[in-house]
Amino acid sequence: MEKQDIVKMFLEKGLQIDPQSLEYLYNNQECINSLIEKLIENNITIVTLDTIKPFLTEDVIIVKEFKGKPRKISVEDVIKMLRERYEKISQILSRRFELINPISIGKITRKVKNFSLICLVRDKNLEKCSLVVEDGTGETEVFFEKSSEDFRLIVPDEVIGVVCENVDNTIFVKKVVYPDIPFRKDVNRAGEDVYCLFLSNFCLDSDKLNEKYFQNFLGWLERQKYKNILIFILGGISSNGDDVEKLLKNFPSNIKVYLLKSEKDADHKRFDFEDPVLIKVKGLIILLSHGEIFQKYSKILEIPIEQTCVVLLRKRHLDPIVEMGKTFEDAYLLETVPDIIACGSSTQPSCLNYKNTTIISCGNFIENPVFWMINLRTREIFKIDFS
Repeated sequence: MEKQDIVKMFLEKGLQIDPQSLEYLYNNQECINSLIEKLIENNITIVTLDTIKPFLTEDVIIVKEFKGKPRKISVEDVIKMLRERYEKISQILSRRFELINPISIGKITRKVKNFSLICLVRDKNLEKCSLVVEDGTGETEVFFEKSSEDFRLIVPDEVIGVVCENVDNTIFVKKVVYPDIPFRKDVNRAGEDVYCLFLSNFCLDSDKLNEKYFQNFLGWLERQKYKNILIFILGGISSNGDDVEKLLKNFPSNIKVYLLKSEKDADHKRFDFEDPVLIKVKGLIILLSHGEIFQKYSKILEIPIEQTCVVLLRKRHLDPIVEMGKTFEDAYLLETVPDIIACGSSTQPSCLNYKNTTIISCGNFIENPVFWMINLRTREIFKIDFS
């Protein structure tokens, strides 16, 4: 948003904002929505740095909630959404130097031999090893080699760049270019030691819960001496709301605990986030997910969870395949690049780094209780095993 948009948003809510607070909020736009709610709740109408300061001390700020309210959508809604997706991602792809001689599909002729396209994948034919792709000027079919790894990882409705060769009016793809995330030379860090521990899948309602692992975890909690520690539980606590209360009673008062609700968790007022969510902690952007969305594409692409995270990062979309029953908004488009991706629901916990984005997948308290803690100042990763 531009500054005038922020002023308009506040005026529409009956709030007057001064230049200093406007400048601050322009540079910290992720906190605007929650701040407006708190100002209204506290009957504050004049917005200054002094009046907003008490509401800006949270360790965790929600940057983006991905899930919207489901409603019936028309074919026209889907077309509009895909058109907007194409425009946003094509802006990223248009800066990629690998896409030599870029043209639109409508300008392809027999005489054009080597060119690049920025296109939306409309259909994928496994037998022919081909894609039907389109842009605003038309559609065409492009072919891949049978052994192409790029072809295997492409899904319908995503926007990609393809470097092509026209041979006897048949278009062959020589290279696929994804929108991807930029390589950042400087790793984003907090200005102080803040430890984030990521846990998942306590499975307290399961008869398969390993009591030894759980007791080891409780013992670790009692012994731990870290200051400034934040614990994020990435769903999978229990389908019984009483279990949530019982679990939280085990945490010392000096530890802040944030809960992400998965599809299997009971409804409970104590949950802080819906799955997935993008948050900001001490200046770092963190994507939290229980893992259902990554499991979906892990099965489709037949690759492990952590590799699935990388592939979806490269696509700049967490859920590119359009389903008619979902919301009209293209909510899962990944415009903000996370510094950390943390997901639960993995039988093979792991961690890796992709272009200075840390990707971790957590275990569970049934068979593989391996979890990860990150120092946000140093970005050091600690493996914690409760077995």
